[in-house]
Amino acid sequence: MLDHEVIEAVENGEFNIWAIETVDQGLEILTGVPAGVPDESGEYPKDSVHGKVKEKLRSLMEEAAKLRRKLRKKEKDENDEENDEKNNDEKE
Repeated sequence: MLDHEVIEAVENGEFNIWAIETVDQGLEILTGVPAGVPDESGEYPKDSVHGKVKEKLRSLMEEAAKLRRKLRKKEKDENDEENDEKNNDEKE
C-alpha cells in the first residue's frame, strides 16, 4: 500500500493521486492541455499535446535536413578545392 507520508500528503492537499487508463489521460492531467485525437487523415489538432509534439518534431526534422544539406555542400566544396589543388600541382 501507500506509505503513511504519502497518505498524509494527499489528505493535506499537498499531493494528488490520479487513476488513469491511458498515457494520454496522464498527459492531459500533467499539462492541462488535451492530448488530442487524430482526424481521418491522422492529423492531430494543432493546440493538442500530440499536435504540438508532431509540429516540433517536423520542425526539428526540417532543421536537420538543412544542416545535412549544408554539410554536404561544405564537403563537396572542400573536395572540389582539393581536386583543384591536385590539378594545379599536376600542371606545374
